[in-house]
Amino acid sequence: MEEQRKLIFFSIYFNRGIAKIRLGQLDSACLDLKKAGELGYSRAYEVIRKYCQ
Repeated sequence: MEEQRKLIFFSIYFNRGIAKIRLGQLDSACLDLKKAGELGYSRAYEVIRKYCQ
């Protein structure tokens, strides 16, 4: 169950981060993407490298 919960939460943080990038809210987006990465979504780090300084 814990693994399923992580999947749900990292997808929420990742998708919210992408939405914030599209809205130009980069600082907040990068925080969400970082959280998604910490929860185990390695693709978040690719997006961080592209958009976050």
